[in-house]
Amino acid sequence: MSLTTVLYIVLAAVIAFVAAFFQYGYKTSKHTGTFILPVLRFLAVFSLLLLLLNPKVTSRQYQNLRPTLNIIADNSASIEYAKQGDQVQGLINRIAKNTNLNKKFDIQYYSFSDGLHPLDSLTFNKPETNIVKTLKTVNQLYKNKVAPVILITDGNQTYGSNYEFYTSNQQVYTVAVGDTLRYDDIKISRINVNAYTNLNNKFPVEVFVQYDGDKPVQKTLTIRQKNTLLFQKQFRFSAQQNSRKIQFYLPANSVGIHHYTCAIATLDNEKNTVNNRKPFIVEVLDEQAKILVLSTINHPDIGMIKRSIETHKQRKVVIEKELNKDIQFKDYQLVILYQPTSKFDKVFKKLKENTTNYFIITGTKTDWKFLNNAQAVFSKKNISTFENYSAALNTGYDEYLVEDIGFSKLPPLEDYFGDISFSVPHKILLYQKIANFNTQNPLLATFTMKARRGAVLFGENSWKWRMLTKVENRSFEKFDTFFNKLIQYLSSEKRASQLEIRYNPFVYANGTMVI
Repeated sequence: MSLTTVLYIVLAAVIAFVAAFFQYGYKTSKHTGTFILPVLRFLAVFSLLLLLLNPKVTSRQYQNLRPTLNIIADNSASIEYAKQGDQVQGLINRIAKNTNLNKKFDIQYYSFSDGLHPLDSLTFNKPETNIVKTLKTVNQLYKNKVAPVILITDGNQTYGSNYEFYTSNQQVYTVAVGDTLRYDDIKISRINVNAYTNLNNKFPVEVFVQYDGDKPVQKTLTIRQKNTLLFQKQFRFSAQQNSRKIQFYLPANSVGIHHYTCAIATLDNEKNTVNNRKPFIVEVLDEQAKILVLSTINHPDIGMIKRSIETHKQRKVVIEKELNKDIQFKDYQLVILYQPTSKFDKVFKKLKENTTNYFIITGTKTDWKFLNNAQAVFSKKNISTFENYSAALNTGYDEYLVEDIGFSKLPPLEDYFGDISFSVPHKILLYQKIANFNTQNPLLATFTMKARRGAVLFGENSWKWRMLTKVENRSFEKFDTFFNKLIQYLSSEKRASQLEIRYNPFVYANGTMVI
């Protein structure tokens, strides 16, 4: 209660006394009962004034509480494998016997493996370790309290998020047990490869190798199929150049599922050699693909398309300019529509009746008003102005592996200027670039619509791309490989009969592989 409130209460008592005195004080009486009336008047007036003041009385109680200290011990099998069980148990016993700690803290003991558990006894036989889940449970138990954690662990986690990037609400003090020395290591971190390829084709492989060490080393990367060596090359690694992205091509000479093993040579005295090898699988298919090209105009792009696609022995291109014929789309794996106009009306109606994959290429002869109405995949708000569009590779494209053939140096394609929008799921392979300014509009994009795959290239004169790669590399191979991978993706039929499971295996210290 504040001093001001106390003064007001005293003033109220004075006012009540004065009121009682002026009403009853001047009267004289021999009866003793007359003294009760002024007292009652005083109490009545004082109580009324006290209610008007409404004073509040605050009571404070102070209690000395000890903060909680959580001792959490790793109960997983890796502790026993590293022969650190006695050390963990010894640490807990020393904490329990420490008088100063027990006076300052309310010590709680827990064990953890797949989660947090009250500590009864440590067996060191649990197969799972989830450190992040354990710390999250502690945060929930002591949400509004100060409860620091002493975490006794070897740091080997088999499940859950990476604890290196987890921030706990409680202060965590880690006691590392086991071998805490840092050893040099080299490993294959990831392999990117297309799951399917065609017979007599060369398929790309992308391998990521990571080195964790200080001394410069030179190690050999090999690819084997059973006992046959398919690829071998040496690479240098150092503390500064500690990772490499290695790209190469392997031949597909026979039909079937082929198993490959990628391996990097081990370091001297390397502790973990399991991650030096990684297998991968590629299925080789014998598919004779027929591609139909429809166009009402003559253009160098059409000849380029035929020559580039037919560099692959398993593909044949048919060019058709008579669009009113009864075309059997089911006989083709892919239909390429070059610069559609209103003459393509019958073609689009037939395409709606089946699930044939198609590839649309637009340009200066395209009737955009018709094209926007003929299909519901994409649209373009064009104006009657042409624009030159250079290409910028989208490195995040993940439908299949794409190699940069020098897109930034290729001549621009020509098309109507305008914004492009898609109404179905799509992925941009190449972005439009106008006068060295990158845009978010697609130049080349692929899309999926139920059982159908498709693509659209917003620009003509791609024949110049093929010619320039020939000049730069003395071969059409780079462009033809890029273009044929797109054709392979578009002409491939989805395989509903096969179940494919991809996973990164975790190999436990005793050699057991856990999926």
